[in-house]
Amino acid sequence: MDFRLLGPVGLFDGDTRIHLGRDAELPKVHCVLAALLLARARPVTGAFLDNALWGAEARNPETRRGYIGDLRLALRRYGFTLPRQGHGGVYRLDVEPDRVDLHRFRTATEAARQCVAHGDWAAARIHLEGGLALWHGSALEGVPGDWAAGIRRQLDRERREAAIRLAETRLRCGAVEPARADAERLSAENPDDERVVRLEMQAAYLAGDYGSAVEAYERLAQRTTPAPATRALNDRIRVRDPLLGTPGGDGHETAVPRQLPAVTAHFAGRTRELARLTALTDPARPRPPVVLIYGTAGVGKTTLAVHWARSLTADYPHGQLHADLLGRRRRRPGRRTPAEVLRGFLGALGVPPDRMPTGQSELTGLFRSLAAGRRLLIVLENPADDEQVRALLPGSESCLTVVTSRTRLNGLAVAPGGAALTLELLAEESAREVLAARLGHDRLAGEPPGVVAELIRLCAGLPLALAIVAARAAERPELPLAELVGQLGEEGRRLDVIATGDGPTDPRATFAWSYHRLPGPAARLFRLLSRHPGPDFTAAAAASLAGEPDPPLADLAAAHLISSPAPGRFAMHGLLRAFAAEADAATGEPAATVRLFDHYLHTAAGADRKLGPYSHVADGEPPAPGVVVTPIEDEAAASAWLRAEALNLAAVAERALHVGLTRYAVQLPRMSANYQIRQGRWHEYHEAQLVALAGARRLGDTGDVADALIELARALGWQGRADQARRQAERAVPLVTDPGRVYRLRMLLAWLLGMLDRVPDALESAEQALTAARESADPRAVAVALNEVGWWNAVLGRPEPALRNCARALAAFESLADRSGIAAASDSLGLIHHRARRFDAALEHYERARSLYEELPDVYEHAATLDRMGNTLSAMGRPAEAEAAWRRALALFNDLQHPAGAAVSQKITAAARLQEQG
Repeated sequence: MDFRLLGPVGLFDGDTRIHLGRDAELPKVHCVLAALLLARARPVTGAFLDNALWGAEARNPETRRGYIGDLRLALRRYGFTLPRQGHGGVYRLDVEPDRVDLHRFRTATEAARQCVAHGDWAAARIHLEGGLALWHGSALEGVPGDWAAGIRRQLDRERREAAIRLAETRLRCGAVEPARADAERLSAENPDDERVVRLEMQAAYLAGDYGSAVEAYERLAQRTTPAPATRALNDRIRVRDPLLGTPGGDGHETAVPRQLPAVTAHFAGRTRELARLTALTDPARPRPPVVLIYGTAGVGKTTLAVHWARSLTADYPHGQLHADLLGRRRRRPGRRTPAEVLRGFLGALGVPPDRMPTGQSELTGLFRSLAAGRRLLIVLENPADDEQVRALLPGSESCLTVVTSRTRLNGLAVAPGGAALTLELLAEESAREVLAARLGHDRLAGEPPGVVAELIRLCAGLPLALAIVAARAAERPELPLAELVGQLGEEGRRLDVIATGDGPTDPRATFAWSYHRLPGPAARLFRLLSRHPGPDFTAAAAASLAGEPDPPLADLAAAHLISSPAPGRFAMHGLLRAFAAEADAATGEPAATVRLFDHYLHTAAGADRKLGPYSHVADGEPPAPGVVVTPIEDEAAASAWLRAEALNLAAVAERALHVGLTRYAVQLPRMSANYQIRQGRWHEYHEAQLVALAGARRLGDTGDVADALIELARALGWQGRADQARRQAERAVPLVTDPGRVYRLRMLLAWLLGMLDRVPDALESAEQALTAARESADPRAVAVALNEVGWWNAVLGRPEPALRNCARALAAFESLADRSGIAAASDSLGLIHHRARRFDAALEHYERARSLYEELPDVYEHAATLDRMGNTLSAMGRPAEAEAAWRRALALFNDLQHPAGAAVSQKITAAARLQEQG
């Protein structure tokens, strides 16, 4: 037996409805039953039931008790109890959620949402079809009254949303005709719903009915101006955009990544190896899912892999992905984590940031779900070990993964279906092909006998060394190859460098040749760049390393020892970085590392100061001589710099721990905190504060440890982990003695206690913060604490002290020209006036706060102020404007993935219902 709300209300045995009372009273009995079932086993008051039964009409508790009695008696026969809870007419119907069709429907739609987030459209379709099959008519059918009508409208919206999602999943799963039928029905019900119109257009297009797709758009355009997304889809349909899918095909709208690097115009010398790789993809034989290409550094693994992969692109129409796994990796510098690479792959495949899972296993699962049934070609360079590669394998026989590695990956080599190829040094004939491809056969033929063979011998047949020598000769046509032979053989140094313990295949030989040809300043910079721990760097960072205002980056770029992945940013390949580090170890110059770290420390400090008064960056030692501090002109420039350097700042802080420059590990995380909080990058904020805490403990300074604990607690608080944050903050209590730190700690505790609904304790902590701020003689701290005291007084319903303290705070902030503080105090005053029902004044203060938060920008506070503005507008009887404010707040909360969005969403639903009624 189960209970139904999605259609006629009642208890059903199969399709038979159980009689629950007297016929004349059944609609009211069903109303009571619906209210109890909607409560999901939570207590329901008699007053609530009266409102559901009669609304604004006269209520008769005795009549309601009669309905309860009828229902209790009927349900008892079938094993269900409806006891009264305590006194005062409180009732609770304890029914398992899976026995109520509405709860099963909502469980199914949530499961579908999770499946969509992981790219499993087929599973989402099953959940949605099952959920919608539970509907047997209009929700709460036969239940009278305004309350039931409101619930009915809400559930009808949920049903429509599920139907739209089902049409989307059917389209994604290739069920074009069912999806089209769904879209046409939904569009007929609400022809101005552009999400449905877009589904109708796309389904018609994929069904091969191009005319109907265009007509659907034109019908909408005759009534209204279509949204940009609808216009864009219409444009794509008109040009038959292949990314929409093939008409009459599978219905998938898929991003097609093309990430393979460019092939060299001088590829040569690997004819035999190419033939072996081509044989692996012979259609007449099983195609391996993984191909491993081994060889020493500089032997041309990647060149061969990319050249071969580009010849296969027609066989892998769903895209080609590429990743160099040498990069920055937390705890293990020089390696990229599988999670980092997977995020790049998923983004290239069209997964938006808000659908991106956080954990590595979830990322791998989503990647494999998207790869299933597709033909993708993936090229992975320089893995650290088998496990790093396993996390990136698509797990689909339709895909091919090519892995290039300096070391053998035995675990992958024995995997079923895997194939391996080891590249050897080039024979003389093949090496001549490499030189001729760059220099021409005529030039080689013009050299004295034996010169070319000697050049090949000195390069040990290493393709990278040959390419560098050939490029050098091509740049100087007048340079005889015999002169290059002499340089390579000078005093036997080249043979000594090329031939190491592993034979004449050591990649250091080729890097050394390039390195020693650099001018002195460029060679020095090349060595010093190995100290940069992040993924890329700017000219200012390089200048600080070198201690020179104009570092010779152009020389390094011309020698292909650095690349420029984006305008103004430079990067060094991991193998070159390793060689540079070896060269640097022989020269020393420890001051360069301090200069580099000072560049990031002092530039970050300048950026943080531009972000406003909540910065707690202390003025410390000035930058070392030769440091270039990037000027930060305004808040926009500060945010842009901190965003661009986020990975570098984290890497420098971590490296500082390892090299004994611990003060940078303590201070740098503080510089990023303001920006990370405003932009909702709370996970990064938390990670940075863990590094700061480790550094502070290593230094043994109790003040630094207290500061790090305070910031770590703040990071936990922003992640919604208030109780854990409070425990961390309380660990700092015995460590703080000076008024400034006492102020910061008590302000933090006030915030956390408020989050835990301990408002009186929050007020007490805020008052302690105010006392400490006054002792510190910091006018900004005093103003912040005054506002905090006023805020908690307002929350406690104490209007006079609330207004007095917040007004003083506002005046102080205005005298300091502190925009962030003015916004905070204005927001507080808005709440105070709202609670006093001075709505016009409240709205004026809220608008001032909102405008300032938008300018700063401070995304979270902007959203929170918009939410409160909506409350005031609603109280003023302006539901449309309230709904608009809440929708803007919801968009910001959703961007931050903040749970506060759920409550705002409920307000939007209620506002929409009021407008429908009124």
